[in-house]
Amino acid sequence: MSCSDPDSVALLRDPKSCELPNLDHASHVRVAWLLLRERGLVETLRQLPPMLRAYAASKGCADVYHETITFAFVCLVHEHLVGAYTGATWVEFATNNPELFESGLLSRFYQKHVLATPRARQTLLLPRMMPARS
Repeated sequence: MSCSDPDSVALLRDPKSCELPNLDHASHVRVAWLLLRERGLVETLRQLPPMLRAYAASKGCADVYHETITFAFVCLVHEHLVGAYTGATWVEFATNNPELFESGLLSRFYQKHVLATPRARQTLLLPRMMPARS
């Protein structure tokens, strides 16, 4: 997918009327990538949460938005975007950064029970030091 992928552009333009049937994890990462490339970190963190909330509400799922997960992934995508494996296209970026699509990525930074709290869903919780894995 390129930076002009029609589904992503539609979501960025008007989240409420976007025709995406399901915004899965890869789509979230792609939208973050698009915004970060166009607008930078601060503007993405300001603009993406209301977009995702509007999209979720338009699909009748207003309660699925998760602030901590959104902010954490935007920061992770940004870190990879400015890193060594950026890629010029979405496909190159996704191929060079497979860890962004691993299901347990945030478990490196957050305990499951913390992400499951209403507080984590409603506001950004910063990562805590995790015990060393054996």
